[in-house]
Amino acid sequence: MSKSLRHIIGLDIPNFPIKLNKVGDLLYFEGSLMGVYCNDEGSPFIFDWVELNNNVNRWLVYEVEIKSLADYINGKISHFSLINNPKKDLIFLIDKNIEGIDVCCKVVSPKNLPYEYLPKNNIYFDEDESKKLDNIKTTFNLKEANKLKEIETSIFNILDEAEKNETELINLHFKSSKNSNVGFGKIKSSILGEILTDYSKLSRSIAINLFDKKTKSIKKRRKKGELDRIIGYSETELIYTKAASYSVFLKPITNEFDLFDTETNSEKILTKLFEILNASLDANKLKEIKNSLDNEVLQSYLNLIKGINSNDLTLCVQYANPANKKNLSEVLDIKKTKKILNNLNILESGDKNTLIEKGIFKALDVTNYSFKFESLKNEISLGKFSDSLKSFVGDYNLKDTYQVTFEINEVRKSNKIDNLEKISIIKCEVL
Repeated sequence: MSKSLRHIIGLDIPNFPIKLNKVGDLLYFEGSLMGVYCNDEGSPFIFDWVELNNNVNRWLVYEVEIKSLADYINGKISHFSLINNPKKDLIFLIDKNIEGIDVCCKVVSPKNLPYEYLPKNNIYFDEDESKKLDNIKTTFNLKEANKLKEIETSIFNILDEAEKNETELINLHFKSSKNSNVGFGKIKSSILGEILTDYSKLSRSIAINLFDKKTKSIKKRRKKGELDRIIGYSETELIYTKAASYSVFLKPITNEFDLFDTETNSEKILTKLFEILNASLDANKLKEIKNSLDNEVLQSYLNLIKGINSNDLTLCVQYANPANKKNLSEVLDIKKTKKILNNLNILESGDKNTLIEKGIFKALDVTNYSFKFESLKNEISLGKFSDSLKSFVGDYNLKDTYQVTFEINEVRKSNKIDNLEKISIIKCEVL
């Protein structure tokens, strides 16, 4: 052992004096590392493994309040908080041999525990690492605690919130299966910053995209200050948060109307955003709307979805306008974000078209199977031969006139400004 029990301040006792029954494990890996036991009065005890030496396991055993156990399981408190707040402010330090028999036992205060025995303060319960969790919940009647958790993590009625605040509202409601990422009333600042930044960039790109479609203009033709004004339609301010798990409420900074229009510009942006959210769940629908989206929108949307997926989040996006009772909502969980990422990948694979041209080869590369072809219209095409023609490349020359069939694959890359064209020859005949 790194420390002998006699070097730890506390009271030596012959053996552990309380009869306990095993209920389950909060942490299990090739054996119990954080077991849950119950005494005759129905109170929970935690067996926390801390180290092993010379076939002797050392455990921290402490009684906890049922509410504390529920809070730990529900992600409201950390392992560090649980171990530092035992019932009666007592912890038993027990050394057990490989037969499970007590070798030494001491009663200590949490403040006298060696530092290396304490878990890091950012360690939270992970259901995937537990064993017999349902039995733990049943034994200590934690089903009611689960109902409380459902209430605490439930999504707010965004229209009610908007009516209370008398303004349009956007709600980003964060949840995660990893309590270290998102818990009751808390979220990692890096995750919150990343998602809010990606959301803002998406909203901004949609605003610019809508302006381009409306005016048929391009950026360089905008009047001075016009771009800043359009971006301003997408700007929001965070007005409050709520603990459930973690919910952010954003308010559009401006709510301007165009003349003879009933929708605010911010509402148009949010409507388009939800159109993209809904369409991206279906590959065919996403293809249908892709021509109405520029590449900046696609890239911003891709970044947001990647951020949700990589951080193991479930993000509910909501919008409400109390003036016309408009209410939009979409929940993006891991399953949906994986599907969206796959659909965006399919979108980038592009459309294939064929084109027949007559002309001559200006260059032929029999090693890389590439070509440079000049049509009778003096148009130059660069590309590669299809797999079916690679064996014939050595038979072609730079003198004869050929009729070739091009396959043109237009690839729409979300991280590129312009679409890419991949050209290959799938048929070639000498004239």
